[in-house]
Amino acid sequence: MPPRQPRLAWQETWSSRGSNRPAEDSLLAEDSTPVEAFFPEEDSSLAEAILLAEAIAQAAGSSQVEESQDDVQWLDPSKAWKLCRDKAVEFIRAYVRGTEKDDEEQKMLFLSKICDLCTCVTERGVPMNLHDFCCQTNLVENIMALLEKEPMDSLRTAFRQKAMETVALLSNTVPTALCGKRESLLNMCFKSVFFLPPESDVPETGVLYAETMKAMDTMLEGFVLNCPIASFNIEMQNMLKALLDFAVSKNSDVRESAVKVIERLITFFRWYLVIKILGIFENYGNDEPTDFNLRIPILGKLLGHLLLFSSGDDSMSHSALGSLHRMYTVVREGRGKKVWWAMSICTQTSAGLSACSP
Repeated sequence: MPPRQPRLAWQETWSSRGSNRPAEDSLLAEDSTPVEAFFPEEDSSLAEAILLAEAIAQAAGSSQVEESQDDVQWLDPSKAWKLCRDKAVEFIRAYVRGTEKDDEEQKMLFLSKICDLCTCVTERGVPMNLHDFCCQTNLVENIMALLEKEPMDSLRTAFRQKAMETVALLSNTVPTALCGKRESLLNMCFKSVFFLPPESDVPETGVLYAETMKAMDTMLEGFVLNCPIASFNIEMQNMLKALLDFAVSKNSDVRESAVKVIERLITFFRWYLVIKILGIFENYGNDEPTDFNLRIPILGKLLGHLLLFSSGDDSMSHSALGSLHRMYTVVREGRGKKVWWAMSICTQTSAGLSACSP
């Protein structure tokens, strides 16, 4: 059976009926960097790929589409994936240079092409300097700009979900592309989602809302899993700090959304510490690692607020209680395992309680 080939541009089926705010000027200046600059010198398939792509595009508008697809099946698999990479690069560069970015299909196709590049590099071994390409095209900044334009009072499309899934994939494929941008990206994602009407107020978007929140969880977990383990405390500090800023909002719906995400993140936090980090400490035996710091200063303040949130009788209080229970479990399971961070958590909690005000 011939190998399954990548989806081509004319095969994309993303569609939406949502609306956006008026288009703004492009954030980027003209990028004159040759496409070939992102590929290794020995990769000379670009000209051949472009010629083949033009032939396929012409066939797509005629009655010979099926015949053209049959011809593609006979391509060398490596050439087919290089074609996928080249067409993705071509589309992304054209999109970020353009001024009309509000077309819903084009927005979704932009994200799909980023995912195609990540797949080509990680799963298919197609050579490419993804870090330089992300920097040259400002991919992360463009995703944030598109998120900022999403209407904050409604959830009509899957763009937010797709955007966070794409960011999660980028963090796994080329984490250096997010360096120095995670804090801004987190705040933009939280702002784009937390101010939406509660799921109960718009039942017809329930599935889309749930999938969007799931994508957010995947993105947050990916940030932790894809960073060096020695940077775990910094990553958790930044995420919890950003979440806490929304958890103390004057808007009750925003507070509730943020606390629910905190509960799920603390659940992941517990799993990560118990399964991964405790295992590392146990492997060291009697010698504790000297280059390992698990102190997370924001924990005390966070736990103090969670105690205050837990005093009510609404869904937010249940989420706060769930987070507190999981943190207690973390401390309990850390006892007797040479994990000095357990005592650190306790002392931070006491400090956090005194720092919080009702």
